[in-house]
Amino acid sequence: MGIHDAVGSEGSLIQDVHVVTGKLTYTGVSEVIANEIGDLGSGGQILITKRVAEWLFEHSSQVTMTFIIDPVCAYSIPKLNTMLDVFQVVPKALTMRFLFLTFFIYLWLFTLGRLAYYMWVLTLPKNQFVDSVNETPLTPGELDKLGIYITLDIAASTKAAVTCVLCFCDIMHFAVAFWVLPLTYELTKIAANSMDRGIAKEQAKIKFYMIGGHALIAMFLVTEIVLTVIHGGYSLTTYRLVICIYIITIITIAYMVALLFILRCKGRDVEPVDGHFEASPVYLRLKRILIVYAAMAFQFEVTSLYVYSSSDIHDGVLLCYIGVSQVIYNATGLALALLTGCSLPCMVRSARYLLPRDLEIELLPTETLSPGLSYVDGAEVAPILNPVFVVTDIESSSALWAEGDGGVMQRATQVHDDLLRRILTLYRGYEITTAGDSFQLAFHTIREAVSYCLDVQMELLAAPWPKELYGLVPGTRKVRSGTRFIFRGLRVRMGIHDADPTDGSLVHCRHTVTGKMTYTGAAMEIATEIGDLGEGGQILVTKRIAQWLDSNTWLFGHSPFVVDRLRDYAIPHINAHLELFQVLPEQLAKRRKLFETSNKFSDKCSTATLQVDSP
Repeated sequence: MGIHDAVGSEGSLIQDVHVVTGKLTYTGVSEVIANEIGDLGSGGQILITKRVAEWLFEHSSQVTMTFIIDPVCAYSIPKLNTMLDVFQVVPKALTMRFLFLTFFIYLWLFTLGRLAYYMWVLTLPKNQFVDSVNETPLTPGELDKLGIYITLDIAASTKAAVTCVLCFCDIMHFAVAFWVLPLTYELTKIAANSMDRGIAKEQAKIKFYMIGGHALIAMFLVTEIVLTVIHGGYSLTTYRLVICIYIITIITIAYMVALLFILRCKGRDVEPVDGHFEASPVYLRLKRILIVYAAMAFQFEVTSLYVYSSSDIHDGVLLCYIGVSQVIYNATGLALALLTGCSLPCMVRSARYLLPRDLEIELLPTETLSPGLSYVDGAEVAPILNPVFVVTDIESSSALWAEGDGGVMQRATQVHDDLLRRILTLYRGYEITTAGDSFQLAFHTIREAVSYCLDVQMELLAAPWPKELYGLVPGTRKVRSGTRFIFRGLRVRMGIHDADPTDGSLVHCRHTVTGKMTYTGAAMEIATEIGDLGEGGQILVTKRIAQWLDSNTWLFGHSPFVVDRLRDYAIPHINAHLELFQVLPEQLAKRRKLFETSNKFSDKCSTATLQVDSP
């Protein structure tokens, strides 16, 4: 979520009524800022601008829920020449925040206790670092590989100070194992129900976990102290409590697997976003925690149970495995911190000086680029160096305009135009011109051009089309694949081609009347030609685009796609011979069956083993 307040200093805010929906619309700088802020945050994050933060500081008593305000970053919007101070608002009484904080505090304390114990072992004189229990004594090397498991074998571990450290570690270990259970439960409830308890119930839930959780920890503490005192130090009986912790962790992992399976069966592993489905952030977080525990903790718990039940361990391979098992387990905290709290954009920003300059511009927003690098300022600036052209057209537009008085098509075209122009600003696209219902666009990079086309195809499915449009002509009929629409509303064909010196000269100049940049050359001609070739809903690209996509698929992690080779195509009047491919969002891959019935590409090739040849 993003929040920004409109003020007079930001210029006029134009209010109008949308011709299709009848809703009141707002146009102006304030509205653009709000949209930018709304797109910045992660799922579940509330971002606000400085004025909103200042108001909240001054009027916190007027807000029903207590909250915390943290500064996030300074963010620039080049097309508005504006720099914003961005803050985040977090509800203070939030059960998940409490559980994560408590879990990581106990994990940190457990790690601190283990560190203290290992430091003590390292300082032991060699004459004390000996096995004083087993009939066949372990060598120092074998003791070293066994690590925490030889605590009872070292005579010096019965000292009062060492016993206190070991008991402290056990208590923190129990707390870590326990807090994972309510944390998993709450994450599952959010994923399953998108619950919002309200401030009173959130506070009551936190109080319940606070009292109940620490009561169990206190019981474990008392039990461990009593056993330690009775047996005169850290003993085998005390160690049996640790075995209980291992069993709790194994049960927790089984519980997490069961909950994830239930969520997946109920379809809660995905959620609708702007007309298409994306992986649920809560489900992904729960899945990452499970992966860490399954890969790093589960093997340690099983190993611990085996070591406990085995009377004599001298096998060299087994000892090496036990040592590696402990190293992996001790890295669990680091893995959890990285997977649940690490920001990939932050990592990329930190490594920006190691990235190639062109890749840095692709991956990073303007305000985080290295000194001397910057984006072209905004979507209204026409690309000059090797632009990437996109040409769009509506299928069966002439037939639609001929239906009745054309009123339905007029409203549908307005929805189409608004959608294409709105998304255009997100990818720094430049509108060259329109010819009827066809758009001629230019982009700075292939990534932005392809992302724009993929996004448009998904958004068209969720657009507010007039009800009378559906089935008006065959090209506006709704089509489903299973429970998902693959066609709904107007069908827009698209063609993408990148300008390159091998295409010949590309002349660009300003139109004397409109002031728009115009492009003349073979590259523009090719883009226009392939923009007219496809079926409605089809994205056609030339070979260079397909090769680039084949090499840079990883850049489209949030917008997966499929690429199919279609056929060769010639444009005689410019002596151009092209190899054409189609690109589709992965969620709309079922469209391919409908396109295969078209006569336009009757010699379409199989793509099961598609390999794009290098030039």
